[in-house]
Amino acid sequence: MKHLANFTLHDQSAYIGEWEKFGFEIDPRPRAPLIAFESGEWTEKQILSTVRNELFTLKREGFDAILIGGLSNAMSYAWYLADTMGLEVVISRTPRERTSDGKFIFRLTGCSVLLKPSEILPAPQGTGKPNNE
Repeated sequence: MKHLANFTLHDQSAYIGEWEKFGFEIDPRPRAPLIAFESGEWTEKQILSTVRNELFTLKREGFDAILIGGLSNAMSYAWYLADTMGLEVVISRTPRERTSDGKFIFRLTGCSVLLKPSEILPAPQGTGKPNNE
């Protein structure tokens, strides 16, 4: 079973059993950095550095994979950096359901292991089309 770090800001304690069914032993504690971008104090380089430092910590702690979800730029950096550190990147599959007052309902129904950046073929230079066309 792969050891999965919760690189989100939401506790996953209620979903430990589901993650085990998907083949992961999850540490449910939120491990993503809290980036209050609205304060205006965070540059992209600072976000990247903060994400990198936390991923190094997770790798040293023996994790095999990270569950991502949250601030798009931070999670994009995490996806890219995880490949260089030998970490798989996992996303949860949740139907888009809402309560009658419009709040999002988190119902974990599955997961996907994302392709690694190194597995994605770039478009041939100058064509703007993917290699498979």
